[in-house]
Amino acid sequence: MKGIALILLPCWIRRWEAITPSAFPDTKQQKQLSELMSLWRSAQDQGAAFPPEQQAELDSLVEAELRAATARTAQMQQGNA
Repeated sequence: MKGIALILLPCWIRRWEAITPSAFPDTKQQKQLSELMSLWRSAQDQGAAFPPEQQAELDSLVEAELRAATARTAQMQQGNA
């Protein structure tokens, strides 16, 4: 799968905008995640090994993003209750 489409209805957009920024990884983490994903993709495309230290950091950042996404989802669901 190459990408994911996200469709937000107006009611969800309002809830999305109301989510506190503390639920998101900080800007530095987002930038580092993006850079590591780019390096990982390049390594995969070239059939090269991805350094274990970078893989560990990437795994940690992906887990942080997953936790943040879970928190955002829980916040949106609470708004539906």
